Amino acid sequence: MRCYILKLLVIFTTMLDCGLSDRGRVYMVTSPESVVMPINDETSLICEMNLQPDRFEWRHYPFNSVDVSNPRAHISLSTSPYINLPQEMFTNEKKTSTLKIKSNTTLVAGGYQCLAHYGASVVASIPGRITITSLGDFPPQENTSVTVIVGNTISWKCDPPEFNPPAVIDYYKDGSYLSPKIFTARTKSLILPNVGMGDSGIYKCLAYNNIQQARIMSNFHLSLKVVSQGPRQAPRFITIPKKVYVANAGDTIFIECSAYGNPVPKVFWSKSSGGLPNHKIQILQGGLLIKNISSFDDGLYFCNHTNALGTLSHHITVVYSELPSIIDGPRNTDSKEGENMDLQCVAKGTPEPEITWILNGASVSNDSAVEAVGNQIYFRPVGKRHAGILQCFAGNSVGITYSSANIKVFPKQISSSDIIEDVLPPHPAASPHRKRKHKSKKNKGRKGILEMIPPSKPTVSRLNDESVMVRWNVPANDGLNISFFKVQYKELGPIDVNGSHTHTHVKRWKTCNGDIAAHLRSYEINNLKPEHVYKFRIAAVYSNGDNKMGPNSARFALTRGDFFVRNPLPIPLLTHTEAVNVSSIRIYWEYTPDNNVTIDGFFVNYLPSDSAGDYMKETVDGGDKRTYIISYLKGDTMYDIKMQSFNAKSASEFSPIMKQKTAKLEVTTQGIVRTTSKESVEVTEPTPMYIFIVAGVVGLALLLSVIVLFIICRKWKQKKDANSDAGTVDKEDGGHHIQADASDYIVSAKSLSRMNGCAVPGNRITITSNPLADADNKNQNMIEMSSLPTQNNNCSQPSVSNPDGAKNEILNREKTKRSNKHNVNQPTPGENYV
Repeated sequence: MRCYILKLLVIFTTMLDCGLSDRGRVYMVTSPESVVMPINDETSLICEMNLQPDRFEWRHYPFNSVDVSNPRAHISLSTSPYINLPQEMFTNEKKTSTLKIKSNTTLVAGGYQCLAHYGASVVASIPGRITITSLGDFPPQENTSVTVIVGNTISWKCDPPEFNPPAVIDYYKDGSYLSPKIFTARTKSLILPNVGMGDSGIYKCLAYNNIQQARIMSNFHLSLKVVSQGPRQAPRFITIPKKVYVANAGDTIFIECSAYGNPVPKVFWSKSSGGLPNHKIQILQGGLLIKNISSFDDGLYFCNHTNALGTLSHHITVVYSELPSIIDGPRNTDSKEGENMDLQCVAKGTPEPEITWILNGASVSNDSAVEAVGNQIYFRPVGKRHAGILQCFAGNSVGITYSSANIKVFPKQISSSDIIEDVLPPHPAASPHRKRKHKSKKNKGRKGILEMIPPSKPTVSRLNDESVMVRWNVPANDGLNISFFKVQYKELGPIDVNGSHTHTHVKRWKTCNGDIAAHLRSYEINNLKPEHVYKFRIAAVYSNGDNKMGPNSARFALTRGDFFVRNPLPIPLLTHTEAVNVSSIRIYWEYTPDNNVTIDGFFVNYLPSDSAGDYMKETVDGGDKRTYIISYLKGDTMYDIKMQSFNAKSASEFSPIMKQKTAKLEVTTQGIVRTTSKESVEVTEPTPMYIFIVAGVVGLALLLSVIVLFIICRKWKQKKDANSDAGTVDKEDGGHHIQADASDYIVSAKSLSRMNGCAVPGNRITITSNPLADADNKNQNMIEMSSLPTQNNNCSQPSVSNPDGAKNEILNREKTKRSNKHNVNQPTPGENYV
């Protein structure tokens, strides 16, 4: 019986080793994130493993009442008390567990740790923190009144209130928002370089909380008066500059130190140990900018302001801090029961990291056979209970990281010839049957219809472990207008340890919910799985309601980034913003290129300041660009703007936020359009396009006037000619008769026949010599008009207004006069004799 149990134990430990070896390494894909919550809110924490565990477990490390709003409250994984949460609070879905939390009281504040059980082995996550939002008042501060001469640099600081998350500080002059004139990185001070008389006014500061949408205006102010001349005075500070700055590795900091005087003082900077790193610093008005902080930048800095009346000195300490990283973690180890085992975990960081050892989700401090001293751990001796996953957590004030090792224990009296089974289930093969895609025949054979031009093959860039940016374009064309875009993606399967794609069952395309405006050419996709392969495509929806897919992207492997390695991409720095018109803002930025890193472009993130939604993104292709116009914005609206640089592998950290308000469109009583903002009111100049439009309208009006005048003149001339012809006929026709030959005459339809004053259209009139005329009258060219309709005095016909008709009417009257002078027999009905 004993041998049977020992054999099963060896099989389990070797199975566990196969399951947790490099071929099937267990790791946490998604750890619980830190969240700031207001009271009576709800959130979810997610924990995801790369392999499906047997079960999940959640622990809560509660904070005391003082630290409920402190995001840096200390959590000790070895000594802090914790509570095992009931299973009703979280769900298990294969590889993922979701914990739902409602912040009914402040008791929910604390650390939340996820544990994944694989038999007796447990993987523990880095705890995520939940803190409660807080909104304090500004610390007491006195009103300040200052009179300075033109050319000084003014620095004034509002001490920020206790906010969670940290307050955003804005400054207002005479009640209007004031854009910062100097990029101040992480400072919260107001800096006015080279002041002029227009800078005189009352300055206040406003703190606001993005989560609670709460705003607090300071009850103190700075009264600034700028004059052209004044009494001479030595350099002095308005407020004493900050003395200590804590900077993380790779950060950019701005050390404030600004004094005023008369004459305007000059500033000199120095460092206590060694000179200033000229390749990393920039002396700006109001302070010193230090880029890409490293341990060499730690130390004491001096700023000296000097003029003819004296020198004012101030010293500032820069404290360097670095996120812990594990240089040499514990190794996977095979040990025999009863033997001794020593392991170490070498980590670096500033301040020096604290090491905590966790074995199968529990602290080793309660195990009498284990002694942990700093970064060393000693097993005296190794027991069967020590088989499993050993984790080394290294943490300091900046953050926490861990490394893990698989410990395999061989029980006594067990040989190595026992059967070893693999616990990893085989991946299901992809189905050989695929649905055929039938090409659309909607537009086949239809000529003269505008073509639907599809989007291009998308380009994919990694943003972080769970999101990507998809970019595309549409070639210039004369086809149908695009109403909006849709983005689709399909998961192809996980990445194996060799970095290749592991085929799984085919999944359907998923469509992102949002309708993407037709002017956008990029979109961020979130909630993807790291260490998985995806494909993407873009669908365009056209003005006729139809849609067309663009080609699929190449396979994109979304890999996990090393959370504890500094992002190498440079952070662009917004330097200036300006309102172009009511719907556009132009931004300017700069960044320091790195010869070892190539960037593909920049992401512009913008959001109305009074909105709590997600930032909208636009893409600027090309690393050489330094300005961009954001369009399709709301008029008279303040926007928060921040930037990132990117390449195919990742995106940089966000730049500090700058604010800009779009212009306001007003129409005066004189009809002049003015574009106004809070800073200025300017009359907009007409653009060349407007000139062309006005010229075209005036030219068209003139052309129409000429055409109408020509028609009127032509009608008048025709009427005049008709009257002139009638007079000529009366003069020439002295005999009052129609000369006719023996041949027939056909009067065309243009000459309307008349009978008793009635004109009948469309009749043919045959004119011949009258055979019944007297011999005496034959020489007088008597003629016969036949085929005329029967006399009818009731018929009516609209008159025809033309010169020929007028002539015919005059000739008929002359004929009637001549007929009355001759004695001719009465004609038969239907015939007339003239």
